Amino acid sequence: MLAKRHADALQSMETAVEVRISIDTNLLAVRMSLQRLLSSTQFAKLTDDSKSTVEIVLAEALNNVVEHAQTQPGDCVNLIAVCRLDTLKFTISDNGLPMPGSRLPSGSLQSLTSLPEGGFGWFLIRRLSHSVTYRRVKGCNMLSFCVAVDYVS
Repeated sequence: MLAKRHADALQSMETAVEVRISIDTNLLAVRMSLQRLLSSTQFAKLTDDSKSTVEIVLAEALNNVVEHAQTQPGDCVNLIAVCRLDTLKFTISDNGLPMPGSRLPSGSLQSLTSLPEGGFGWFLIRRLSHSVTYRRVKGCNMLSFCVAVDYVS
């Protein structure tokens, strides 16, 4: 019986599940949305390490949008999460300003004396995720990345 439940759980995780949320462009809304997302059924079975990694990467990316894209009051950031067996793929879109130079920051760790606001955000995003891409389509920023995850057995 236990083997069948384990096989059923693995089979259900192999099928991609998509989660879509819209987040108001303020830091409190980002925090509350992350808490709701990480406690949802789709994310509840992640190991604590995987949850922490997902939370760090999403918080850094979403907070960057709120703090730097200069969105207008009432604007939303859209988050799509596609859940697979060992990877979560995230796409964040917003209508704010484009990334400087219309490209991703390098994310290299620099001297602590030259970092604005701590400057660890893009370093953490690039270090904890993979397949990070950015593009601007018809006035919309699209940031995508994947995070490798483990599930509680």
